[in-house]
Amino acid sequence: MLNKIEQVQQYPTALLLSTAKQKNFEALGAEIGVSGDKMANLVTDETIGIDNLVAVAKKAFGKRKIYFLIDDTLIPKQHSQVIEGTSDNYDSSEKRMYRSLCVVVGMLTDGKSTIPVNHEIWTSKDFTGEEPNKKKWMIAQELILQIKDKINIKCVIMDGLYAVDEFMKWMSNNKILFEMRMHSNRVVEASTICAQLKNHPGLALKRGRTSRTIKVIWKGAFYYVTAYKRYDSKGNFTVVFQVSNFKALAREHIRIYELRWSIEVFFRTAKQSLGFKDCQSRKLRRQKGHILQIFFAYAVAQHERKDLKLKNGETAIKSIKKKNLINDTYAKSRFTQVFCL
Repeated sequence: MLNKIEQVQQYPTALLLSTAKQKNFEALGAEIGVSGDKMANLVTDETIGIDNLVAVAKKAFGKRKIYFLIDDTLIPKQHSQVIEGTSDNYDSSEKRMYRSLCVVVGMLTDGKSTIPVNHEIWTSKDFTGEEPNKKKWMIAQELILQIKDKINIKCVIMDGLYAVDEFMKWMSNNKILFEMRMHSNRVVEASTICAQLKNHPGLALKRGRTSRTIKVIWKGAFYYVTAYKRYDSKGNFTVVFQVSNFKALAREHIRIYELRWSIEVFFRTAKQSLGFKDCQSRKLRRQKGHILQIFFAYAVAQHERKDLKLKNGETAIKSIKKKNLINDTYAKSRFTQVFCL
């Protein structure tokens, strides 16, 4: 009979060690010597959850400032007809629509390490035909509420999709600081001048200036908008805009928003190395459980990366695989170190 720690470490350990091209239940089970049905049951066993991941973050970050990142990504399910939660979603990076799960993820970072802690599935109203349709910002709101009283968050960081009037006012009213991108066509008022961000004289970057922050009124509320020149690898630049509900120097607003890149790195690692898209179950509960187990595996990889000063999560996962070939309990011992259950 396995004890609690041995039970909860099975699935994330299999994710970290598997070299299978597709990390489905059967492949993961083969990695640790159990059946595919056993692995499927593990992702619906709610023995550990958000509280454990938050505890890992607290331990990893110590007294450093903690930021909460929220972003969404698509998990392709092109051949799905009956997987719960799937819908036809537009992928802006690939410029096409396809059947997928749209996952909104929340993760904690101190700027060096990142720990994903919660998530929810968003389904398009156009696909379900149901009312009322839950907006993505509403899911982001739920993710914030899930952890708000568990850990002291310095600031919530999101992209421009979440820069919605109702959401921004809710965060300000609840004293939740935020930093997010804002579309250049938003009309704001500053110094009695109403204009789109891209045309407002108060945000003009002249005479070699690369950034500027001003206080504005948008939809009847006060915010701070930062304009800055973002350069590409060829030296060309575009002017982009951020919005926040706290006063700081322009360079500080820019620094904080740049922390959002950590969640993009997580998505890449989860998809390339941890089987983010490989769960084949028709049940949404198991799809969500699979994602949560990936969070646990990623937290273990972050621990390895930090301790050994490795370049990134992919390098950390390779390190765990290599060491486990020499000591077949290495991955399990790493899990136990990270999750003090």
